[in-house]
Amino acid sequence: MAYIPFVYTEEIAGAHETRERQYGGDGMLDALRRAVEAAIPGCRTTLYSHRRAWVYMPEDVVAMGQIGSGVFSARATTSTYMVQSRRIENKKYSSKKEQHHMVLSKSLKSATTAAKTYLRSVSMEELAREEAVHARYASGTAQQEVRLKISKQQRDLFGASFTQLTPPSPVLKTITVLIARHPELFDPTFMADIQTYTNTVAEHEGLTQGYNANFVAVTKDGLGQRVTVVPVDNVHTYTPKVHEPQVFYDEVPEHIAGKISVLSMVEPDTYVPGVGYRHKAGMFYVSR
Repeated sequence: MAYIPFVYTEEIAGAHETRERQYGGDGMLDALRRAVEAAIPGCRTTLYSHRRAWVYMPEDVVAMGQIGSGVFSARATTSTYMVQSRRIENKKYSSKKEQHHMVLSKSLKSATTAAKTYLRSVSMEELAREEAVHARYASGTAQQEVRLKISKQQRDLFGASFTQLTPPSPVLKTITVLIARHPELFDPTFMADIQTYTNTVAEHEGLTQGYNANFVAVTKDGLGQRVTVVPVDNVHTYTPKVHEPQVFYDEVPEHIAGKISVLSMVEPDTYVPGVGYRHKAGMFYVSR
């Protein structure tokens, strides 16, 4: 199926004035934007290009989809109205084609009806499940970086690198025992290097134990700052399990708030072992 990435409302709204000046309007698209904004109370539209516009609720984390006007199919010769949504399955087109997620119509009324039908807010559960791919990738990258560090330490200590880390090699076990019993036989630098290596292996083991998290989205609504917490099991797999969300306005659980404080100090798209992953501003996967 053609992949349609989430686009974040904060980014769209922040670029609204610039894009309006940059792309101007098209008569058909302007008419569709007005019709959709009237049909879906509270929604806004922001131009993506001369022929397309995002449709979103200002309080939502991500956009609901796109609308447009123009020629969107090789089969067409004249301009049509277009509605695009992850919820659309247009079986006239292959699932690998962008048009698979589009409704195309020559009628403004029909296009507006399609927009009302298919352009809906993305649930926090859906967002938590699908955005987990970023946390999974960041966690995997952290594992690879530690594995490279281990390989270098192995070459420095033993003259070769090896893939099996658990159980420890007989040589390493013997050296560790000898250091504990007869430290006077070993150079202090060598003993420190062995300890560093042991710590690095332990770090790697921690990274490969699986990854359960709370997806946390910090947004605003009419009641103030809203913190939505969605438990996600097995973030490191392609099929994470998502549970019912909880919403907090005042007292965020301490074990979550503390880790959010740590993650708020790092750059977006950063994974911190034992703490979690900062995705975008206001979105986190907090380890649990």
